[in-house]
Amino acid sequence: MELLEMNRVAARVVNLVNGGRVVVDALCDHPQVRAISFVGSTPVARHVYASAAASGKRMQCQGGAKNHVIVLPDADMDLATQIISDSAFGCAGQRCLAVRCGGNGGDAQKSFRDSISHAASSLRVGNRTKRR
Repeated sequence: MELLEMNRVAARVVNLVNGGRVVVDALCDHPQVRAISFVGSTPVARHVYASAAASGKRMQCQGGAKNHVIVLPDADMDLATQIISDSAFGCAGQRCLAVRCGGNGGDAQKSFRDSISHAASSLRVGNRTKRR
């Protein structure tokens, strides 16, 4: 939200609301809410979708999202590997928009496979608060 403010996006163009089922139901039922975008678990996404649809709202619900990336032959392989590695391995767990699936085309197949394999094999896994 701070980035939106820093870039002078007008007030009330984007609203962020956190909360549980009571908040979700209130938004889905409120006549002045015209659209809802949701990212979260699949069961909750189904509830939001059904509730918003029943109220005639526009909605997008990303439940249990599996985010894909495609690496094309003209990509900067080092940069693509770094970004994809950070997203797939560094943002996994509670980050619902972390990369889960990757694909590549043409000549990128071998070079990206080798590059992402090297990045994955160099990761240190474990509790970061404990020294090795």
